[in-house]
Amino acid sequence: MKKWIVGLLGGALVIAGVVVLAGCESADNAAARRANAEASLEVARGQAYAERAAADAAAASERAATREAARDASHQRALELLPYVLLIWGGLLLVGFAAFVVWDLRALRERQTAAGSDPALLFHLERLQLEQAERDREIWRVLGLLARRTLPAGVGTEVTIYPDREGR
Repeated sequence: MKKWIVGLLGGALVIAGVVVLAGCESADNAAARRANAEASLEVARGQAYAERAAADAAAASERAATREAARDASHQRALELLPYVLLIWGGLLLVGFAAFVVWDLRALRERQTAAGSDPALLFHLERLQLEQAERDREIWRVLGLLARRTLPAGVGTEVTIYPDREGR
């Protein structure tokens, strides 16, 4: 039994030695394993950052393309609506101008009607016209008399004064 105990004890020692040797690794080996783990972590972070940056760039590109398409569509709609806008504004300006002309003609007609509808005013205006015509005839008659007196005799130019309707 002794052999058996010694064998068992020897096997336990061998197993314990293997376990101790497996559990005890060198400090350099542990540092290398930690550095390798940190490097793997940094590589994973770098890859995640690169993927995130690529996704952000793709999203920004997509947003820019969407904005550009919206701007182009807006310009196209504006160009399509331009004739209608010009037609509407031109029509409004034309209606405004026509309203102004109608208003101005109505005001002119009212002024003419106001002057033409008063018989006393018409009589007064007619009398003023007759007086002015009489003054004009008198001025021309005096000018003719002065011309007849001031022209030397025998020049060959005669001044003829025609009598008016009233015989003057």
